[in-house]
Formats: sequence, C-alpha cells, structure tokens
Amino acid sequence: MFPSDDILEQRNAAFARVEQRLSTNDPSKLPCSYGSLNREEIFLEGLKAGRVTLEDGMEYRHDVFHQNTERCTLGNSNPFGLHTIMFIPTLKLQGNAEQKAYWLPLAESGQIIGAYAQTELAAGSFVRGIQTTATFDEKTDEFVIHSPTLTSTKFWPGGIGYSCSHAIVMARLIIKDVDYGIHPFIVQLRSLEDYAPMSGIELGDIGYGIFQYYRRYAYTIQAKNVL
Repeated sequence: MFPSDDILEQRNAAFARVEQRLSTNDPSKLPCSYGSLNREEIFLEGLKAGRVTLEDGMEYRHDVFHQNTERCTLGNSNPFGLHTIMFIPTLKLQGNAEQKAYWLPLAESGQIIGAYAQTELAAGSFVRGIQTTATFDEKTDEFVIHSPTLTSTKFWPGGIGYSCSHAIVMARLIIKDVDYGIHPFIVQLRSLEDYAPMSGIELGDIGYGIFQYYRRYAYTIQAKNVL
C-alpha cells in the first residue's frame, strides 16, 4: 500500500529540513561518514543527526524518523534510535495510565532519552534465559535491579554506552523468593544534572567490532541469496 499524497509530502518536507540542517542536501557530495572517521567522530555525527531528527519530529509533530534515520538506515544508527523504536512504544503499550501520564511527556519532549535493555551476554535473544533480577524489597517498597553475574550483563542496548539517561530493563520479577518471570522496569542510568552514571550503574562501550560482525553477516546473507 502506497502512502497518500499528504504523507508523502510530509516525509519529503521532513527529509528536506533535516538534510539542510545537517548540510547533506548536496547530492554531489558524499556524507562525511563515508570517509575515515574515528569512533568519536562517528558518535558525534550520529549524535548531531539524532538530535536534529528528534527535534524536527517534535516541532512538526510527525514520526517520520521514529523507525529510520534521515538516511533510511536502521534506527539504532544514531544514539537515540531505541528511544523512538522501543522505549516510547513500550511505555505506551506496557504502562498503566499513571505511568504513561508521568513518563511519556518526559520521553516525547526529549527531557529523558531511553533505551531498551533486554539482551544479555548469555541469553542473547532467549528471553526466558534472562538472569537479571528485580527483587521487591518490602522494607523500602522498591525493586532492586541486579545483574548478578558477568553473563547477565546487559549487552548491546543501543545508546546506553554514552547517550541514554533511562532504560526499560527486562528482568525476572522476584517477590518473597518466588520468580514471576520476565517483566519490564524503568531504570534511571544517569543523573540529569551532570549525566554521570547513577550509583551502582556501570556503563561502557562494546566497541566497533560488533558492527563489523553484522556487516560481514549481512554480506554472507546477501551472498547466499544470490547463490
């Protein structure tokens, strides 16, 4: 099904505004990411593009870049990708009325930037194998989120390494030593004052190698399809 003329016009206008702000509207020039950028430069370029696309969506009230970047690549190609792909949709679909009333205005206005932390080193995409726990403390009336082992470390939750203030963390709900299975919890990762990690939170960058792996994987799939 093709988009209507109004939607197509909205998308074209959004792309034109964003490309102009990012100085990528000259078709005779390749984007700088095709050059020899180092890790920090790639991050900063993605940070700039992510902010511009996020702000354009808020200002002109559209979701053109919620799934894709301004280059029509996967949403996690910029530091804010999972904010619109996973964080906000999970709030809308999983939150109750009170939770949505509190969290959605903060997320949709960009006052907080969220990620989605499900994958673990040992579990991968096997959700039932998640080891991270959320234990209810009756004395303090709070949930204690804990990744007890190296293999329970949340791995590859896009944007967390440097960019996100909050995350939806998938963890095993434990109440009075009873395991109630996997539930989502909102966890604040960084202070909104200076963006330093909160107490008990360890954050890091998984490195460039993971993207090299997926690029090789994509080539393999493409080759198989050709054969």
